[in-house]
Amino acid sequence: AMILPFFDHKLKTFEPSSSHFIHPTAQIGKNVVIGYGSYIGESTIIEDHCKIGPHVVIEKESRIGAHTILHPHVFIGAQSEIGQFCEIHPHTTIGSDGFGYVTDPSTGTHHKIPQIGKVVIEDRVEIGANCAIDRATLTETRIRSGTKLDNLIHIAHNCDIGENAILTGGFMCAGSSKIGKQFLAGGQSAVGDHIVVADHVTIAARSGVVNNLPEPGAYGGFPAIPMQKFLKINRALHDLPDIWKSWRRDNKDKKLK
Repeated sequence: AMILPFFDHKLKTFEPSSSHFIHPTAQIGKNVVIGYGSYIGESTIIEDHCKIGPHVVIEKESRIGAHTILHPHVFIGAQSEIGQFCEIHPHTTIGSDGFGYVTDPSTGTHHKIPQIGKVVIEDRVEIGANCAIDRATLTETRIRSGTKLDNLIHIAHNCDIGENAILTGGFMCAGSSKIGKQFLAGGQSAVGDHIVVADHVTIAARSGVVNNLPEPGAYGGFPAIPMQKFLKINRALHDLPDIWKSWRRDNKDKKLK
């Protein structure tokens, strides 16, 4: 981790181009590189030493913190805030509408609830490729400092992800959930809506959190339960065919009678 940065030439792939659009009201800091075909919206602020790849869209009134890297084809929705020393990988969307509808019981028609909140990404956050982080309905969706997201992750509206979380590929968090710091999520795991997760919680791959987890520790399964119990249940399930075969053999004579 300490040596490889000296061999990482990723930043050299960012080349400035005059073929992009910058709104006259946007503020661009020192030593900012903006790639081919990118769009910088009204009243947006891009701080010093940022790297903006080709075909990036940053909508109006957003802020990109110093030394942040936006790889090609990243979308940043209006009023979004990205902290310093962040990195966002290709095809990730930040600030898309949250998934909010109300259903008319008389007709079954789904009416969209406007999503007028924002997304706040704090400092030193890395977000992998093809992720989607939705804006809040009224307030904010927040990813706190030091958190790292793998590829193909969805964070729904109004969520709050704590400091220094590690979210591996395929993780999903439903709306209005609050996750504590140092959270570790295995691949393809999920947290339901309106859930509160304590600090220092780990959930195993393909686990589903459908109830609050008020205590630190490791959890697994669907619904997620403490890891020791989860492993015991898994072991028992593994032995179940042999137990069933033994039971049938022991009860064969009784059935004949």
